[in-house]
Amino acid sequence: MIYIAPLSSWNTAFDATAHAVEAFLAFGYSIVETVGEYPRVEVTVRSVTAASIASRLNSYYVISEKSSDDPAPIELARGVVRLLPTELGEDKMVVALDCVPPSVDEVKDAYANTHLRTDDEWYDPLTLPEGAEDDADQALLGKSADWYWDRRTLTLSTTPLVPSNPIDMSDHVLASTLSVRVGELPYDRYVMQATVGWTQIAKGSQELPVGSQVLGIPTYTWQDFQQSFPKAGAQIGDNTGWSVAEAYCTDGGVYQTHEFSVSTPDVPPGSTVVAQARLLNCLIRLAYDYEQPREETAFLYLDPDGQKIVADGKHVVSEIIRLRTPTIDTSTPEWTAIDDETFEPRHYAVGSEVQYNGRTYRCITAHDADYDLGFQREFWVAISTKAPLRKGAYSYFDSARGRRTLAHLYLRGVETILRAYRCYEVSFECSWKVARDLTVDKSVSLGSMRGLPAGGVVGKVTGVELTADGPSRKAKITLGVFAGRGVAGKPNSGTDVDADGATFDMSGRVYSAPVIVENLPFVAMELTSLNEAGEQYAIMWAADDPKSALEMNPTQATITVPVLQEQDLLRRGLTANLVVPVPKGGVFANE
Repeated sequence: MIYIAPLSSWNTAFDATAHAVEAFLAFGYSIVETVGEYPRVEVTVRSVTAASIASRLNSYYVISEKSSDDPAPIELARGVVRLLPTELGEDKMVVALDCVPPSVDEVKDAYANTHLRTDDEWYDPLTLPEGAEDDADQALLGKSADWYWDRRTLTLSTTPLVPSNPIDMSDHVLASTLSVRVGELPYDRYVMQATVGWTQIAKGSQELPVGSQVLGIPTYTWQDFQQSFPKAGAQIGDNTGWSVAEAYCTDGGVYQTHEFSVSTPDVPPGSTVVAQARLLNCLIRLAYDYEQPREETAFLYLDPDGQKIVADGKHVVSEIIRLRTPTIDTSTPEWTAIDDETFEPRHYAVGSEVQYNGRTYRCITAHDADYDLGFQREFWVAISTKAPLRKGAYSYFDSARGRRTLAHLYLRGVETILRAYRCYEVSFECSWKVARDLTVDKSVSLGSMRGLPAGGVVGKVTGVELTADGPSRKAKITLGVFAGRGVAGKPNSGTDVDADGATFDMSGRVYSAPVIVENLPFVAMELTSLNEAGEQYAIMWAADDPKSALEMNPTQATITVPVLQEQDLLRRGLTANLVVPVPKGGVFANE
């Protein structure tokens, strides 16, 4: 007996005494489960029953049955009616149901937030296109798993691609229905190319003193020296990245006074000139402004450890990914005064985080935003940005966050290879009673039999079709079977990157003398002087015209700083050659 009964709620528990009664009898059903999709059910009912169901679109029903050897009715599935029943005959109609809970998209998103969007190698929003971080399907990338909807509870979970704990169904297969086919042939190498670009930025100024105290400079040309001493904002050299943030040169008093003889034709014999040197106290505080566009590209060459199904040379498939800018925080929303859904003032609770004017803030006082007053700083405290990479970083893939990206890319590549090498499809009809409890979350093994590789196969259930028409029952099962060599262990080794236990290193050019922006506030400049008072004294003493000699040899200051060299674009490439283990579901080629 087959029944279809209305439910007061989608998650109302099945009650045989209420739901498996004569009033809800049906003629037959078809249940279809396909991996990655939600189950669907079609139930054949009487026209009068269909009319009742048609009046309750978007309502939930439970399908159950009791066979002759069932001690009690068994729940088969439940679902929601989306479409009007379709006519099948004079007194029969077909009702179609989707086995999903209400607000299915919200359920998927909530599951992704709880289980998939993690801060480890299993998830990396930087590798997703703009806006795709809100797509729950994108969050599943790299997990080597498919969505799984339980057709009885309508709960959502994931099921791994690789089979485990298989159920031996060798004794339940109808041998005449067994078929094996191969889908698209897998490839010998999978190449992932990931490029990330950003601008390394450092802007700031040093604190006094850096490297030296105030420099005392004695000079006879103290007035010219003070006038020509660098002022705030002056550039130091050409394109060095340094400028003067603050400078001063104060008079420290008389240093020395001397009288010098003048022996020139235009003055009487015995003439003299008096020169006075003064001590100047000088100090300069530097500012730095450095911007360097950078780009890094990682190449992962992944070689599947699979069976050689075809021998026609290398078949290479590649995927090119452009990472989003790592110095931009894409997870923290911008501050807005108006809620874009209600158009009312947006409420901010304590702990809310926003971006405003290029900085990140956390709410410390609950409040409703005021459009006229704008961003009210008294309600907020500045916090560190949540951007994956600091603006001053000179490398991405060498950072901890960059290694997470490399690990994620590896896991995505592994998933792609696993899907490609699950290329054999084994289908068969079997005992309906056994198949009734199978789902795409199960694995099945089949022993040696005609039509199968020697030794049989082990595969993941990828499809279930259960059909009932009156007393007639039919079950068809489809398996996805891997064509790998099944070598255990992790074939790669290294220390830089850890992707779920698979460790490896990247090789590539090492940056030579990169600008470490954290050190710039402490870089010591060298302030030196030429022709101080002692040298000037000797020059004037030996000259016939001390004044002219002094004018030709003024005291000069020289500032020496390391050049912050900027280039149009600095590129760097990194590579890794890795072997990816593939499960062995059967022997399909000579090894």
